[in-house]
Amino acid sequence: MPEIPEKFRHRVELAFAKAADKSRRLNEALSQRGNSVQLGDIIYVSLPNNDLALAWTVIWTNPDPDLFLCAPYDMACDWAGTPDVGLSDFSAMCGPAVIRCGFSLWIPRELLKVESRVGLLEEHNLLRVQDKISQIFSARIIGSPAQQENDADIDLQEHLDLISAIHLAMMAKTMI
Repeated sequence: MPEIPEKFRHRVELAFAKAADKSRRLNEALSQRGNSVQLGDIIYVSLPNNDLALAWTVIWTNPDPDLFLCAPYDMACDWAGTPDVGLSDFSAMCGPAVIRCGFSLWIPRELLKVESRVGLLEEHNLLRVQDKISQIFSARIIGSPAQQENDADIDLQEHLDLISAIHLAMMAKTMI
């Protein structure tokens, strides 16, 4: 077996150390979140009698304290379109991922179980998501050239079909 170059070994050790540190920081931050749903929480929601499940990011509260505006937290496809906010591995404790802002939805507290919290958005990323959703609500959405190019990608569109199905199932659940 060939000998692994020291330079490569060092890079691998550094990557593992960064991953361990990121995991430690996330666990520490989650342990300090308390027992109530908070802005920035990433909560896994499984729909009963359905194999569709997704993590949802809590974006805004409502005057009704039992409703939260949430957007899908997508780790399965890291291509961000115009209505999305991409989270890189470097900019987010819970990255890489994409927040699918165009699929945001008011979700009742009863579906957001704190014990299913799997992560959180740091304040700077939460502000980015809130800004994007504000753009969507005001019909003045701004996307980078790369996001606009991704909008036309067939593979992304197929993936978004699945996100849309989950979104529709969640909408049906929230209307009951």
